[in-house]
Order: sequence, then C-alpha cells, then structure tokens
Amino acid sequence: MDYSKFVHMVLLSTGGMASGLSLGPEMPLVVTAGMVGSYLAVKTKQSVLSARVMNLTAASAGIGGFFGMPMAGALFVLELPHRMGLQYFEALSPSILASIFSVIVNRMVTGKEVKGYFDYPFLSKT
Repeated sequence: MDYSKFVHMVLLSTGGMASGLSLGPEMPLVVTAGMVGSYLAVKTKQSVLSARVMNLTAASAGIGGFFGMPMAGALFVLELPHRMGLQYFEALSPSILASIFSVIVNRMVTGKEVKGYFDYPFLSKT
C-alpha cells in the first residue's frame, strides 16, 4: 500500500465531506483507518494474515467511533474479508473490541454519557 497518498486522501475526503459529498463518510473512514492499521502492521513486522486483521480492526474502530455504534462498525467492515482471503470469524473479536473501545473513547472525548442506545426507565429507579 502506498502510504505517501495518506495525507492527500485525508485532506480530499475531509474537504469533500465538508462541502456536502453525497456518498457519505464511510469509504474515506474505512480506507484511511485501514491504512493506519496496515502501516502499524508493517512497522511491527506482522505476518500477512495479522496485517489484514489489523487493517480490518482499525477500519472497524474508525467506523464504530464515528457512528457511535460498535457492532455496526464491526459488522460493516467485516463484509470485506472474504475478498481478501480471510474468513469472517478470524477478525470478528478484534474488530468488535476495537470498535467498542473507539466508541468509549469517542464518548469520553466528546463528554457524552457512555450508555446504551435505548433508555430503560425501570433500570434507573433501582
């Protein structure tokens, strides 16, 4: 993967999203976060399989943190592995954990409460 295009890709996708890009932020997030995961795998001298898992894990963390839904981020990104020679289950647990962690970090940085999607009033009475 050519990492010299990373900065250009981030700038172009950010500018496109800021100007009303109609395609949505999913693809730029998946590609840029995946590039970060691949870069870390290359720098830490991982095997090809581990590098692919790190790529998918970073991409699911990016999507999960952006949308605030960890399972959605992990499952959205894990639609890709069968094309790259991976099985779904090989990257499932790292992707879910990374996505959950990124959602928690996102909520802590933005100051939002770390809670579920639905409110259960009977739980708050106890």
